[in-house]
This record gives sequence, structure tokens and C-alpha cells, in this order.
Amino acid sequence: YGVLHYAAQKGNVKAGFMHIPYLPSQVVNKPDQPSMAVETVRATLETIVHVLAHGESYEIARVIDMLKLVHLNDGERILQSYPFQLSGGMQQRLAIALSLILKPSIVFADEPTSALDMLVQASVLDLLKEVTQALGATVIIVTHNIKAAARIANSIGVMNKGQLVEVGSTEEVMAFPKDEYTRILLDSVMKVV
Repeated sequence: YGVLHYAAQKGNVKAGFMHIPYLPSQVVNKPDQPSMAVETVRATLETIVHVLAHGESYEIARVIDMLKLVHLNDGERILQSYPFQLSGGMQQRLAIALSLILKPSIVFADEPTSALDMLVQASVLDLLKEVTQALGATVIIVTHNIKAAARIANSIGVMNKGQLVEVGSTEEVMAFPKDEYTRILLDSVMKVV
């Protein structure tokens, strides 16, 4: 929730003619740092909308609906909470909801399961896939956990030292990895339940 730090950077990725909202994992993954948790969820939401939507307004009812979509049913309480008052799984579900408030067509998920236990990882990945499919958004997941990516991806690209070393359908890459680095990744990660 250190969105104020990133507000000055505008938090946008340009892809050709498109502006794609992007919130780095640091925005949502710092509940243990008091300097990053000084705003309520509502204040953070207002900052995100202001930065990414260039001052456009939003309806609180839409926010509450989005929170329900990610299984956070007590929306008013969540909005009045501080990040440190929410569990890691709740924070990640909140991050998914906040990333979708402005109805992007593409969502970049940067290490969406870091610092979560295996069961929460699985539920967050399943929820990310479910919600983005329901809203018609594409997800680009950036992770070191290839098996986590495989849980929600139709295709996988593997990078090593900034170079794309393998790309293919999820089934193909997972069952028949062509590159040695892909095999190392597959051997190094624990199974996501």
C-alpha cells in the first residue's frame, strides 16, 4: 500500500498506443512496513484512481461490488481498514479488486503470490483467473514460480537474464521443456496445490 511512493512515477506502462495500468507488487506487499501502511484502504483507492485515471471519479458502489467479486463481502469495513489489519490473502484479493476497478483490458500481476502460504497462493491464483475471465481482461503474470503461472496461464514465456528462452502453450512447456533453464525452474519450485 505504498502507492504514494509510486504516485510520482505515474504507474503506467506504455504499449504502443495503449496506456496499461500497472501497480508494482511493492504497492500491495508491504504490510509489515509502517511507513507503507499509513492510509486506509479507501484513501489508497482514491490515490490509485487519481493517479491511474487522471482524476476521474469512481462510484463507491462499484468498488463494493468489485470487493464482493473477490470474496471480500464486508466492503465498508474493508475500505475503512488499514493494510496491517488485513491478512495476506485478503490483501492480495484486495489488490486484485483494486487493479480491476478501472476496467483494464490487460492486468500485469507482478509476483502476485509472493509471501503467501501454498493454500492461499492457490486460492489467489484461482481467483485472479476467475475474476479476469469474468471481466474479459487478459492477465500477464510475472513470477519466478513457473508452476504458479501454469495454474492460470494459457501460454508461458520463460526468460533468463533478460532473454526469452522458451515460449509455448502451458501444457507444452510444462510437459516438454526445451530449454535447460525451464527445466531448472520446474525442478526448483514446490507444487502449488
